[in-house]
Order: sequence, then structure tokens, then C-alpha cells
Amino acid sequence: MPRTARRAATAAASATTAVALVAAGGLLLSSGGTAWATGNDGVQDQVCADLSTGKITPSGSQTSVTYTAPAGKVITSYCVKAGSVNQGLGPRYVDTAVTDGSGAVAYPSTITLTYYDADKSTWKAISHYSVQLADASTTTSTATATATTSTAAPTATATTSTAAPTATETATATETATATETATATETATATETATATETATADPSESESTGDTTDTPEFTPNDPATNPDGSFDWNWTYPDPTCTSLTVPYPSNLPAGQTTDVNVRVVVDGTPVTMNWHSVNDPDHTLTFQYDQHPGWPSGATEYQVEWTQVGGSNYHFGESFHNAAIADPIDCVVTDGVAEPRAVSAVKGFSTRTVTVAAGTRATADTVRTDSLYSSPLELQRRTAAGWVKVSTVTRADGKATVRFPKLRKAGSTVRFRLAAAGSSLATGTRSDVLKVRVVRHG
Repeated sequence: MPRTARRAATAAASATTAVALVAAGGLLLSSGGTAWATGNDGVQDQVCADLSTGKITPSGSQTSVTYTAPAGKVITSYCVKAGSVNQGLGPRYVDTAVTDGSGAVAYPSTITLTYYDADKSTWKAISHYSVQLADASTTTSTATATATTSTAAPTATATTSTAAPTATETATATETATATETATATETATATETATATETATADPSESESTGDTTDTPEFTPNDPATNPDGSFDWNWTYPDPTCTSLTVPYPSNLPAGQTTDVNVRVVVDGTPVTMNWHSVNDPDHTLTFQYDQHPGWPSGATEYQVEWTQVGGSNYHFGESFHNAAIADPIDCVVTDGVAEPRAVSAVKGFSTRTVTVAAGTRATADTVRTDSLYSSPLELQRRTAAGWVKVSTVTRADGKATVRFPKLRKAGSTVRFRLAAAGSSLATGTRSDVLKVRVVRHG
């Protein structure tokens, strides 16, 4: 059957698919959804194709736009544009297909468009967008299936050889299906599976005469192959680090069949690991984006979490594990503010002198000027080391990212006093501690 991502060719060169695939653990079929455009994949056109709606320009400088399809219509894909191709930005195309645990494919009637610049970790103002529509009655396939979901966390064995990766997945499929496909693209199937996708026939919106739409849907151009010098498939291909909202995977065009059935992302919420598992409905050769908040296992209402581990079927690389003896990447610390998930700001204090200084008894060390970043409302404290640990000496006043540190008089000759600066973490920032300043106290003269 034809892939939904290849419904019709267009002049647009490529796109990133925002994926809400068959997710182990529950239903992923909905009338609305949120898709984050996160990749460019070489699109050369500077503007979006008109699609069904024509180009729509939001008023003002908006980083988030919600679009609702007219009655009786659904959204099969869209394009959103910010910045320019020369900046690595420009138009980005997103396929909105979602699939439930029974294999039924559907499309949302409402979407929220955003544009994330991963290089700068910022949400960009949307220049314009366009939406591809289809009749709701022609875009849903039906199936009957019984699903048994595994709740065990995935385990994987990382390897850096050129052999196929070995992994213990969260689910193993056993599927027996019989299907009868009719001209109306309605498939009836009987299946027994363990949280694994069943691909079903779905009507091709671009081929439907009832929609009245003549605009082609973007084609998703295959990525480059992953190849070893001897021409064999390179199992050590890698993908970008996950973000706070999604994992984007640029699948190689030569990925062996059957290697795209397992994607895992583990996050930690309030100290509890949560592993989300996706199964794809085909063998993609282009870029897919797996969105956390569209997974039924996503902890709704989470305001703080860490993304600590990923696994993608067909690659030996795992985020959160050592790869080719490289250092293990730190978890991505995320915070949700006003509904937007972003990396927690990294607090910093710069310029604090940590060389050892000497002062006479009854005097104090020379004041020091420092610069601060991303402390937000957390106070900056001067702390002193005692037998009981670090204790507060004073709160350092900050203004416009600068602060002057003033030290207390030290009276005990022969002692060495240790100072540091510290700011507690918050929901917005990590907090920080400076290195230690040593002050030696000597007698007068």
C-alpha cells in the first residue's frame, strides 16, 4: 500500500514528519494534536507551498498558532515557515497522521503550529503557514485488533561493532492477520499483537476527488544512506540528541527492513522513570519526529522532568550510554513554563577569584566583582566553610547581571578561611556554586 507520506509528488524537496505512531500502552487517535516542526532536511524553497488553504500570515509576532479545519475536513499535513533556508530554517513540512493501538489511521481536525530552532534552543516567530485538508470521511481506515501491552522498561545492550544492534525491546510482536481490502480503502483485520503496529489500508487524500483539492501534498525526500567503506550498512549511524519535547530521527534511506519497529524514550518525572515506546507503521527512509506529549504514557501535567535515555531500532547508538568510549551525555533537564517545555536555564557565576590570598588579622579580603547569569529570583549567597558545613555569610546584591562581593573581617591569625558563592536551583534554573576562595590570616607586621 502507498505510504501516507508519499501521497503525491510536489516541487517541495523534503520535510520532517511529526510522528504520532502506534504507541505501546494505549490509544493515540484524537481529534486534535500538537506538532512541533523541528527539521529542514534540505528544503530549498523559501516559502511554503500553498496547499489547500493557501499561505496564511499570522498577525504580529506569534510563536504558536492554532488552526482548526472547516467542518467535515481533517488536516493531513501542513507547512510552517520561519527564518530563511540560509539560516538553516525556512519552510518545514509536517505529516499529521496518527495511528491507534488497533492500527486505525486518522488525522486531526485541530493543530497547534510552532517552530523550534534547535541550534539556538528558541521558539521562532511564525512567518506564514499553509494546511493540506481532506474530507474526514475518506481518511480513516478501520481494523479490529486485540493488544497486550508490556509495562516492563526496555533493556538494551550497546555495541560499537558493525553488526546489527542487539536489544531487548519492550514488546515482541506475534501477528496473524487476514484482511479484505475494498475500493473504499476499508480494511477488516483480526490480529493478536503485543503493542506492535498493524499497517492498514488508508485512503489517499490527494487522490480523492471528493475533497475538491488540487494542490499536491509535499513529498518526503529520503535521507542519505548509512554506508561503511566496504558498502555494507553502517549500524553505527547516529541521530540528534533528544529535546524537551521530542526525539527526531533522520532514518537512513538504506535501513534494512524490519529495523524501524522500536523507538524508546525514557524520562524521569519526580524521581520515577517513565519509558515511552513507539512502533512505526512502515519502514521510513526520511526524518521522523516522535513527540512525547502525543504518547498515551506521557505523564500529563508534568512541569519538571529529565530526558535521560533513548533507543532507536536499527542503530547501535543510544543517548544516555557510552558510544565508542565517549563520555555519557548528561540528562536533559526540562521545565514547562506557560505550557512550553524548554531546557532548564543553566545558572552561572563568572569572574569569582579563587586564588589563595593573604590578609592581616582584623582586615578583610578585597571586594570582588562578578557577573551572574540565569539566577532568576534565587538569591546569590556568600558562604563560609565551617565544621558544620557551608553556612551563609551574607546575601550579595545583584543588578543588571553584576554583583560586588564584600568579605567580612577576619580576626584569627593563623587560620585559613574558605569562601564560595552559591545560588539555589529553581523551577526555571539549575542553580550554581562557584569554586572556593582561600583566605589566609596572618599577624600584623
